[in-house]
Amino acid sequence: MSQDREGQYRHSHKDLKEGRRRQKAAADPAGVVYGSMGLGPFGPADRYLIEVDANGKSLRLIEKAKLPNGHRCSKSIVMSRDAVRAPQPQVTAVLLLDNATGKEICSAHVISTIVDRPTGAIVPHKLELRIPTRS
Repeated sequence: MSQDREGQYRHSHKDLKEGRRRQKAAADPAGVVYGSMGLGPFGPADRYLIEVDANGKSLRLIEKAKLPNGHRCSKSIVMSRDAVRAPQPQVTAVLLLDNATGKEICSAHVISTIVDRPTGAIVPHKLELRIPTRS
């Protein structure tokens, strides 16, 4: 295991297998990334609360969630209300927010997308991952 920058670690498969992995965040950032790519599991529509932003340009699908440590949070999928074309993302972010404080636990923001020519699928090309330090 090596530390790249403050609070960021790289792990080898051997480290994971031997239990030497260090997890700095309370949430699994990979789950947020998968969700921003549309790869996460989605449940029935009644699991989500829908909010429209003040300017009416985007909406949020908000789902109640619980972290592995039992802490309650909410997962918000943010998307544009208007149809867009690549490289503009339809889903712009997935946020994991602390219910008690409203603060961001971690998030994935889709910066741009590309079209996979063989399948025609629009997939994220650039993502920005945010894991704020806890204070």
